[in-house]
This record gives sequence, C-alpha cells and structure tokens, in this order.
Amino acid sequence: MSVAAQAVMATYLEPVQSYLGKTRTGQDTVGKDTLSASKPIVPEDSPTSLETSSVLKAYSGLASRFKELSKLAEADEFGPMRPSNSNIARSLALFFPFAQRGSEFPEPLDLGVDHDGAIRLVWENGTRFLELIVPRENHEAPYLYHSDADRYGLERNLSNKTLRDRFAWLSGRG
Repeated sequence: MSVAAQAVMATYLEPVQSYLGKTRTGQDTVGKDTLSASKPIVPEDSPTSLETSSVLKAYSGLASRFKELSKLAEADEFGPMRPSNSNIARSLALFFPFAQRGSEFPEPLDLGVDHDGAIRLVWENGTRFLELIVPRENHEAPYLYHSDADRYGLERNLSNKTLRDRFAWLSGRG
C-alpha cells in the first residue's frame, strides 16, 4: 500500500484515559473518555501518489534549472546574468501552488535571464506563445505576455487561476 493510500486510511485512536479536574464551580471530576476519529486525514479528492509524482518531478526540475541559473557569473558587459535569490524565490512561489495541489504545468522551453536581470520562462505550442516575466526588482510584479498569430496581450494580475487558465489556453484546451 502506498504512503498516500496509508495516509487516507489513517485514523487517530487514543486509548481510554482517566482524567482528573475541576468543574467551573470547583467540584472534583473523575471520569473516563475515549477520543477517536475515523475520518480520513487526507481529503478523498486528493491526487494519488502517481499524479503527484509527475507534478513534483516537474517542480523539482524547474527548481534545478533555477539552481543552475544561480551558478552563472553575476554579470557580463550586457547586464546581469544571474538572477537574485529573491527573484528565484518569487518565480518558484508562482509554481508552488501547482505542486501543492498536484496540478500539472508544462515545462518551459526556455528559462533565462534578460539584460535587465528579469527571469523569463517561455512556452510555445504551434502559433501560441506564452512568456512569464519575473522582474529583478521585488517591487515590480511578475506578468504574462501571450500571443497567438496577430493577437497578443499582457496579464498583470497573476494568480494561480490566471496561470492555470493560460496553460490551458497554451495547450488548446482553453
């Protein structure tokens, strides 16, 4: 039985224990009580271990790619080459909810740093192009640029739903 299945079936049962105490009026109390619960610890609609393993693998792969970026030289004649640690953390924080919920996300075709030090992640599917830009400066919000042939736009209010919807759009499901 997998660890996830064991967690779903896990119950908490505490043996009968005596307790001594006082009521609000100060009278002694003596009694026995049984504490038990047979409700699942993990909600039934949680992803299975097989589903989460591919999501965790994708998230770990993304984290590894960021780790490689952090080993680059700090700058060259064109500007920053290595993202800041806070920039990497902000980027990974955008994908953590996917890993946490067991939701798939596509692997970026390209991940790099531009001449301003912003992290750029790129996805393509046919004529559809999606780019996540995480500016180097912490006070600047990340945003998405998307295009399909001659239609394009920006999404400045990023949320988990926005990313999920854009990934669905990229794959042709949205």
